[in-house]
Parts: sequence; C-alpha cells; structure tokens
Amino acid sequence: MKILICAISKETFDYYEKAINEFEKRIKHYCKFECVLIQPKTNNALSVDETKRIETTFLLKKIPLKESFLFFLDENGEQFTTMGFTNFIQRKLQSGTKNLCFCIGGRYGWDAEQIKDYNKIRLSDFVLPHQLARLVLTEQLYRVFTIIQHENYHH
Repeated sequence: MKILICAISKETFDYYEKAINEFEKRIKHYCKFECVLIQPKTNNALSVDETKRIETTFLLKKIPLKESFLFFLDENGEQFTTMGFTNFIQRKLQSGTKNLCFCIGGRYGWDAEQIKDYNKIRLSDFVLPHQLARLVLTEQLYRVFTIIQHENYHH
C-alpha cells in the first residue's frame, strides 16, 4: 500500500517542514509514502465558494481515484482515537487497498457537494492551518505503524 497526503498549499514555513520531513522519512520504513503539495490558481477576488470549488476540482483531478481510498480532512468528519486510527489503517493494509489518500484543504476547506460521497475525518475540534494538519497527520501515521509493529514510540 502507498499512503499519499495531498494538501492544498500556498505557503510553507521551515519549522513545520523540518518536522514533517522527519516523520515522512520514518514512515517510509513501513510503506510507500508521498506528500504532494498542490497549488491551484486562485486569488483573493474569488468568493469563498468559488475558491473551494476550484481547489476541490483541481485536487480531484490529481488523484488516481479508481486506485485510491480517499479521506478528506474536514471539520465535520469522523474523529478517531489513535488506536481506532491504527485499527482502521491495519484493516486497509490487510484488505489490499492500493492507495490510501488523505486530502488537506486550503484555508476555506472543501466544496461540500464534490466531497459528499467520500470519507471525511477530522484531526481535532480545532481548525488547524494546513501545515500543522500535515504535521499532526504524518506524526499519527508514524505512530500507527510503530503500534502495528509493537515498537516503543507510542509510549
């Protein structure tokens, strides 16, 4: 299985990137992993709804949909505990899922109509900037694999 994180991203901060890169490197010991930053062409003159529509459409065109199990990070999504998330990932590993893709939206989130048929999760009750969401998600994915392998990181 390959795990893919696709994030709508226009800016990056080195302090987040350094931590994200460390967890990405660690995850690659367990599975194929890739993080793709997507920068659709939007501007401040667009409405919030138009921005969400453009970003969601752009991202959906970049993902191999037929081969992927998609999760959109969304404030209305299901919230997992670490062990619940571990069990979910473990089931996906055993099911033969080819790609597991986590999608992180831009500053306004997703176009609800376009993602209505996809799975949604939330990392927190707080709204997180996309880079912090990527950091939390990559850390949790690393934690999941250490739990599956009975390694000490979780404690």
